[in-house]
Amino acid sequence: MIYLISSAIVVFILYISYGTLFYGTRNSLSRLGVDWNRWLFMLMIWTVALLTLPCMFDITADTWQFLVFFTGAGLLLTGGASFTSVEDTRYHCAGAVIACVSSIVWLGIINPVLLFIPVVLLASGGYDRWQWNLEIGIILAVFTSILV
Repeated sequence: MIYLISSAIVVFILYISYGTLFYGTRNSLSRLGVDWNRWLFMLMIWTVALLTLPCMFDITADTWQFLVFFTGAGLLLTGGASFTSVEDTRYHCAGAVIACVSSIVWLGIINPVLLFIPVVLLASGGYDRWQWNLEIGIILAVFTSILV
């Protein structure tokens, strides 16, 4: 399992590093993907989700594994919906909200102490970058909860 989560972390860091270095930070991860390269965004989201989900299932009790399923489904929908028209972002937003809420609830059940990571990043961001900081904080907290 350590190879899966390590690979997911490497893919995520490479995508964020390259994207922000050459295209700057945006107000969300999705905006970076749409402004930069939709195929790469979808590939990153799906790769990170599919590498992280087995690890999440492994450390989650049977009664709460539905949250891992909703997190994965939301991430896969978010990545795939980036190819819908720019005006029609309902599917993308629905997938992002489902993934965000289910992963926060999952974090609260698995390791509630790690909820401080997205909270601190959310508080430290500005009005313009709150969504970016929240998304990065949730992903970092999920990675940390799997590694701990």
